[in-house]
Amino acid sequence: MDIDAINPATVSQPRINEPAQQVTLKRQANQQQAPASSEEESKSQSEELLKQIKAITEDGTYNVSFSRDSNTNRMVVNIIDSKTNKVIRQIPSESALILNKSLSELKGNIVNIVS
Repeated sequence: MDIDAINPATVSQPRINEPAQQVTLKRQANQQQAPASSEEESKSQSEELLKQIKAITEDGTYNVSFSRDSNTNRMVVNIIDSKTNKVIRQIPSESALILNKSLSELKGNIVNIVS
């Protein structure tokens, strides 16, 4: 094989019109634009959540408490009746936390990575 026979003029340029390359280019463009939009979306969701919490607790009927679940390390929100100090609602629910812990323990066991 003669290496000198290959020069930039004989090498074909990438074909942009091929579907796979178009998809790759679109993904790259979206990844560059995504951080700004997701950051703004997250901020607006947080502000909306705070407004809803303020509306719930304004009259003093309910209290809201935030904690971290020790088993799953996830944030837990409890809505508590001020008069009885009973939890009215927990987000995520106790069953969702248990499911999350169980799935975390199974992680890596579903796919056999040893060949």
